[in-house]
Amino acid sequence: MTAAPADDPMVPMLTDELHELLTRERLVEGVNLLLTHQNDWLLIQIMAISTGRLGVLLARYPIDNSIVFLAKVRLPVSDLPEVVSRLRRNR
Repeated sequence: MTAAPADDPMVPMLTDELHELLTRERLVEGVNLLLTHQNDWLLIQIMAISTGRLGVLLARYPIDNSIVFLAKVRLPVSDLPEVVSRLRRNR
């Protein structure tokens, strides 16, 4: 698969497919995943919550032993076709 320039009309479709692949394979929950296209970059944010689903926005913090975190991954849009291709193969 060839690299995709940032203005390629396939980029939104590949971004949607990446979201689908990540959530369908249960690598992340859809509600905890945000994909944002900015210029030549795709920003992937994975948020993990629990602590009783942030029970009343942490008014009773700590509710349990869960860890709340945010992971950010930045990748060039030109890498998107290869990333999606690899995820398809590894299903």
